[in-house]
Amino acid sequence: MELTKRQTIAKELSVEHWAYIRKVLVHDQLTEIEIERIGFHYREAFTHGFKHADAIIDGRGVQEPRRSTARVEPTPEYISNPYVDSGNI
Repeated sequence: MELTKRQTIAKELSVEHWAYIRKVLVHDQLTEIEIERIGFHYREAFTHGFKHADAIIDGRGVQEPRRSTARVEPTPEYISNPYVDSGNI
């Protein structure tokens, strides 16, 4: 699936902002595994929040959360995360 221009902007912003957050976590002496795990969730949440803000700006309002029993499959970045690979989740 091709990303829209706004989705691309959201992804780019999440990566740029994560670079700052990562420096803070390194300064606070978190382990690389902790930083990568936090990074995955941070970037995903950032992009997700951007989607909601985009809906509000477009006049679609705040969307009610969907109730789903579907299992969300992790992204390839998460699957290759060393923290996940070590069985620590």
